[in-house]
Amino acid sequence: MFFDPTSAILVLTPLLVPVAQSLGIDLIHLGLIMTMNIAIGMFTPPFGLNLFVSQGVFKKPIHDIVKSLSPFWIWYAISLLIVTYLPQIYLWIPEMVAK
Repeated sequence: MFFDPTSAILVLTPLLVPVAQSLGIDLIHLGLIMTMNIAIGMFTPPFGLNLFVSQGVFKKPIHDIVKSLSPFWIWYAISLLIVTYLPQIYLWIPEMVAK
């Protein structure tokens, strides 16, 4: 939530890829986890860029927008946990394409 998404990808990817490879983590898995985390950070206070965009579009105070997003954070956290700890749910797709 402290980085712009493009900056986060450009800075963190070269740092995390060698660590992930040494730990045996699939790079598609790492990319999906990074993308989901960055997406969650885009609407998480205090620096979520999408919060400020929403504030300008809906003409509502930021605390109202944050309060209305609270239920969605639970679903994003659950989906991030599923993707993180059950990679076999989606990692079969690249294997099927390669065949």
